[in-house]
Amino acid sequence: MGEYNNAYVYYLYQEGHWWLYARVDDSEIQLIVMKENRIEMNADLVINPADYDRNEAIFSVVFPDDKFVSFISSLDSGSSDLNLRFETQYGEYKRVLTKRNTMKEEAGFNYVDDNYVYEPGVGFLTIDWNESTEPGEIMVRFEAKYDVPPINYSEQLGGIKLSSDLVSSVSIQPTLNDDLRITHPEYDPDGLYFDKTQDEEYVTFVPAGYYEIEIMAEKGIVNQFKTLRVPVHSGKMTEVNVPQSVTDGFKNERAFTEQGIFISDIQENDNDVSFVFSLIDEKTKGVIPDIDNSEIFEGGMSCQVLSIDPIPTPPNVVLLLDSSGSMKGQMEQTIEAAKTFIKGLPKNANIKVIDFDTAPKPLKAITVDSLIKELDSVKANGATALYDSVIQGLSELKNKERATLVVFTDGEDANYNDTAQGSKASLDETMNAIISNNIPLYTIGFGKGHDSKTLDEFAEKSLGKYYSAEDQNALEQVFASINNKLGSTYLATYKRPQASSISDIPVVSFVVDVSGSMYSNWDETCGFRLDDVKKGVSRFCARVTGKHTSYGYIL
Repeated sequence: MGEYNNAYVYYLYQEGHWWLYARVDDSEIQLIVMKENRIEMNADLVINPADYDRNEAIFSVVFPDDKFVSFISSLDSGSSDLNLRFETQYGEYKRVLTKRNTMKEEAGFNYVDDNYVYEPGVGFLTIDWNESTEPGEIMVRFEAKYDVPPINYSEQLGGIKLSSDLVSSVSIQPTLNDDLRITHPEYDPDGLYFDKTQDEEYVTFVPAGYYEIEIMAEKGIVNQFKTLRVPVHSGKMTEVNVPQSVTDGFKNERAFTEQGIFISDIQENDNDVSFVFSLIDEKTKGVIPDIDNSEIFEGGMSCQVLSIDPIPTPPNVVLLLDSSGSMKGQMEQTIEAAKTFIKGLPKNANIKVIDFDTAPKPLKAITVDSLIKELDSVKANGATALYDSVIQGLSELKNKERATLVVFTDGEDANYNDTAQGSKASLDETMNAIISNNIPLYTIGFGKGHDSKTLDEFAEKSLGKYYSAEDQNALEQVFASINNKLGSTYLATYKRPQASSISDIPVVSFVVDVSGSMYSNWDETCGFRLDDVKKGVSRFCARVTGKHTSYGYIL
């Protein structure tokens, strides 16, 4: 293997890993033969503590550069500490990783750590225990199951680039930061930051390895987003793309800023399927779909499109407009938003407005121009008879084609003093009316005080949609979204595929609570919550993983 100061080191692999140290001087020859206790990948190592005099056992383990490695261990009783030390060096670039794990009988007899080591090299695992809590048997296993592209490590720095004009700041830290110590002449752990370029790009240069990036936005539904294990190669630039769903969150685009198409009224037959769809965003509103420019897929397989035709039947719309006393100060702007909604409906639409406070009061006007004028007479006053108004709105639409009920309210069903229900009808009666009429409800909860639970249930039971609008600007966007659903509507029919698809890729997403309560100390009721979740997710993935399975994690 090598020579140093008159000493020679030899390595032999034959029924184990053997090392020979030989030193020669003027008077003697010193020979030391050692057998390395190595843990092989994907093999169980069983340790009997009674066989060790010093209450510890030390083993080496070689980590590959192209596999994701999990650490799995178990004991039959007592407790044990398992500490791994891992050192790698590339010129003046040095990485020292120290992983400390403790197994306790009360935490469960099995332990899984999927967030272990992410680089190639040799590590040394020390397993120790106390005589008072000595286990009868300990099993350890390093499992290398999933392929990962190897990282190109050298002393040269690599880069990360993130492009977004919606980000307020970006922070970065190495993966396993708490366990890892990095030494590099151009690395300062307290000085990690991204530079923002004139092209609105965020760029940083760091030593090779895996990193975690946290993205912050000033406004939006999602104002904090973290992406894990971003690979950085020496001499190369890694580009991080923010997912579209997160970008939409940064833009503060609520659920009402939908894109693409909205599908409803699906009718399935033995050989064909028909459905109604609407083009619901500005980019698609100008498209006229037909057989030639449209494709339909079922189960991942392309289908024969039989017909796509505009729906000639005009929509019948009833708008329930809350004018209770709580709307004072907002009524005038709300009426202007409602006017814009009415003007944006298809020209052949039939529209009726019901103003409700203590009781539902249908407006007399039936044309767009007359409705616009009559809306100016609506004033904010009284209680909120939401349930009675929904039932009357459904009654107005009974037996009408393309019926839609739009419900706007800033509160919940209540009397003037909010001490009791404001409607004669109950919630159960209202829900039964919604289910039996089979008319979609588009419910809009305005401000922070609305009954989101009830409005969401109304929309869900009717196959409609619930929107939350925090302010007047959001309300205008909600009305615009509903307008898009009611216009540009078509009926499509296609022939079902004769064979099943064999190319579908199952996608499994895990949403895991990692808040402080998940780290609670052990007790008889809860146990170690987060450890139990980790074990369960790991077992699930191990059982179902194949080439055609994709996983996503949200923590």
